[in-house]
Amino acid sequence: MLARHASAGARTAVVPSTWTAGGHRAAEFARTLEILGAGAPRLPGYADARNPASAVGDAVRLVAAPLDEAVGRPVAHLREVRPDIVVGHDAPGRLTGHPDHRRAHQITLLAVRSATGSSASSPSPPPSPPCPPDRERPRSETEMTATPSPDEAENRVMTDEEYGVLRASAALWAGTSVLVTDERGRVLIQHVDYRPTCLLPGGAVDRGEAPARAASRELGEELGVTMAVARGLAVDWVGADGFGAPAEMRFPGEIVHVYDGGTWDDERIASIRLPEGEIESVEFVEPARLPGLMSPVDARRALSALRARIDAAGPALLENGLPLAPTVLDRVGALSTARARHHLPFHPGPAPASLSTVQAWGWFLGPDGRVLVLLDPDTGAACLPGGAPAPQDRDDPLVTLRRAVHEEAAAEFGEPLFLGHLSDPDEPCARLRYAAPLTRLGPPPVDPATGRAHVRVLATPEQAVELFDWGSPAADQLAAVHHARARLGIPRAVRQPLTELPDATDLTAGWPASP
Repeated sequence: MLARHASAGARTAVVPSTWTAGGHRAAEFARTLEILGAGAPRLPGYADARNPASAVGDAVRLVAAPLDEAVGRPVAHLREVRPDIVVGHDAPGRLTGHPDHRRAHQITLLAVRSATGSSASSPSPPPSPPCPPDRERPRSETEMTATPSPDEAENRVMTDEEYGVLRASAALWAGTSVLVTDERGRVLIQHVDYRPTCLLPGGAVDRGEAPARAASRELGEELGVTMAVARGLAVDWVGADGFGAPAEMRFPGEIVHVYDGGTWDDERIASIRLPEGEIESVEFVEPARLPGLMSPVDARRALSALRARIDAAGPALLENGLPLAPTVLDRVGALSTARARHHLPFHPGPAPASLSTVQAWGWFLGPDGRVLVLLDPDTGAACLPGGAPAPQDRDDPLVTLRRAVHEEAAAEFGEPLFLGHLSDPDEPCARLRYAAPLTRLGPPPVDPATGRAHVRVLATPEQAVELFDWGSPAADQLAAVHHARARLGIPRAVRQPLTELPDATDLTAGWPASP
């Protein structure tokens, strides 16, 4: 069979059950393979159970070798040769009855499954007495059974050793990352000396180490910061081909746990101390820059984790950085486009008459204290409802506000409260801010300014601010919003997942009756 396939141009290879280089028949075996066109010998290094002279020195007998070790050796050959056909001994070794041949059948099936992920029949262990009743256990989805050859009477449950080897063959690496932002919502990344792309703080989980403990350890080793992490943001399954690892690394895939490192103030950032080597520098970057600085899967994971932190729906389950159950922020690609930078001072009083009004925006509060936010369906960019004055508004900012909010969001609102204005150091103008109870939403309209319908969501005021880059003045505006909310008798919103509002909605039923 070997000669026929070799003469037809196929690549063939032979891995014997036993024998080592230097054995008294090793040269004969090599010459036989040469004649058959099967390449160089691939000797496993084990001794024959019945012929000690088959191996040199203190080689272990195949039947006594640890199963995971015995399976690992042919796995390496299978991955190198990538055969279409694998021929081996049958389960009971009927041709000779040799114990090595029965063991070889078991090893071969496990090796094929481990090397290729195929659905090859589960290995049949050597004949053994039935399992005593006190050793029996209920069958489950994870319990493996052996598929008998036609002459075998019944299936057998895999031994614990076989099952352990099979599970170990599918094992993945485990890693951690920590998502840290500054007070502007920028993400901390590390420039490292061993990769051309940047990383979040984190690293490998050591043997026996819990992922959260590994994340805390890595923060100390890489940034010199001592802190515990307790909130998970994402768990990412990374496939063997999702990392772009070199072949010699034998990357099997990885489970990466992403934790929330919180928002760091200037004092905490100043306490960062980098180790000598490995971490060249750190910086805080706009989330939209991550795809240009990190590997594709790392950038997807970081953005998914950041959206999960804002959305507050719990840890996201990812595959190669992409969420299995995308939230509205994931669907619109929030934060994948650079946020408009508006670090403009907020003033709680009215705008001076010398400043022209260029914008009127509103914080429109639902009955639960959340506010209406509009998301661009193409870029994910967020904004508050409102717009710029038009001639038909007759210089009345409230007319501007009602018109723009109706055009953008088909929204109606109650009596507004004036919050204040933003001034621009580079331009003599004012941007006005209002707060009002949100009462009704019609069907999503097409915005005449963009030709697209915004995605409407309810978010807490704090969640809304995290979607903007307003700098430190955002805190002043946020304080004014909560002051107005209290005046309107609206409760403070509990942080919760964003709610999309795709349909017409009457919110008046949620408001308390007027006295």
